[in-house]
Amino acid sequence: MTESLSEFAVTINDVPNAILESVPLMSDFLNAEGRFQVEKAIDAHAFSQIVAAAPPFGVSGTGLIAQLRNGIAAMRAEGANPTIAVVNATDSAALDLSADAGGMIFPTRDVGTASPLFGLTIIERTSATNAEPPYLIDAGMLGQLYLGAARLEADPFTGFRANLTTLRVEVKGLFHVRNAKGARRLAAT
Repeated sequence: MTESLSEFAVTINDVPNAILESVPLMSDFLNAEGRFQVEKAIDAHAFSQIVAAAPPFGVSGTGLIAQLRNGIAAMRAEGANPTIAVVNATDSAALDLSADAGGMIFPTRDVGTASPLFGLTIIERTSATNAEPPYLIDAGMLGQLYLGAARLEADPFTGFRANLTTLRVEVKGLFHVRNAKGARRLAAT
């Protein structure tokens, strides 16, 4: 089966023309806002591809920490080595605030670094519902992200009254799930 490329295109409305007239400001702006918006679209695409691949699932253990550790064991039994846990904001906060009689279990850390939670990098997925189940990911086994060249277009004709321009940033790409066993959904169904 041949998978179609997806187009990740975002518009950035009402950019002050003063930013566009200054090369250093424009570069900083596009690197920050343009990249952020496109990466959000790519993340949503990759997540939808993973969900559509129907990776193995299951829950074993009481509480998220035990479920993550048991999920790691199940994946390792299949030849995977998960290094990423994707959790919703509620589960992420619960992990960060896990405590025992001695206080917080996990020391604070830099965002995006491997946590002391079995060496997993914890990625907090944003969503409207905050109800998505956690996923464990072995990125090397799971698949590959293919991206084309980014393209930028400017439409200065829509905002002359306010001296603003609308930018469109787009890139074509595809996240191909090579082996669905490179992910595990921590949910019963």
